[in-house]
Amino acid sequence: MLGPFLWLLCFILIVQSLQPSTPRLHHTSVNNSIKISHLGESFVDDTSLGCTHSTPEDPIRTLGEGNASQELTITVRQLQQLAQEWERLLFSTGGALNLNKSFWFAMTWKWKAGKATLETISQWPENLYMTSGSEPAAVPVLRVDSTSTYRTLGVFLTPSGDTTGSYSIVKEQSELYATY
Repeated sequence: MLGPFLWLLCFILIVQSLQPSTPRLHHTSVNNSIKISHLGESFVDDTSLGCTHSTPEDPIRTLGEGNASQELTITVRQLQQLAQEWERLLFSTGGALNLNKSFWFAMTWKWKAGKATLETISQWPENLYMTSGSEPAAVPVLRVDSTSTYRTLGVFLTPSGDTTGSYSIVKEQSELYATY
């Protein structure tokens, strides 16, 4: 019964132990009146972390305004820094990050004639490496395409917001349950 409460205490300690300079997600309203910075979301021990290319000081700058390839590399290194700091703090509290269940995605946009489309991994190849626990060797973390559907907490999501994959999976499961 104390499990969720104890995890909450560990979670708070981990978040408060991160450096102020640790990369984060930065969101700014269109009129610049609201600015939010956060690390991600967590439900019990299932955590989603993220960072954006923009910063609170430069919220309007978007990936692709400069050398796009170099900017993506920098952003992925920032995500790697955030994830590795999280892993080290989690390990120091007695927890462990299962890199076999971990994955990441990058949402990069290509604008053409005023329309934005998400680019694929083949258009923006990049890798993220991490160590886990007392293992000193860094291993690659699985990268999923931002248009792929993946399962988290029993829900099927797609970073792009497309529900086609989720709909197909839920429909297939419903048909399977209906046969029993």
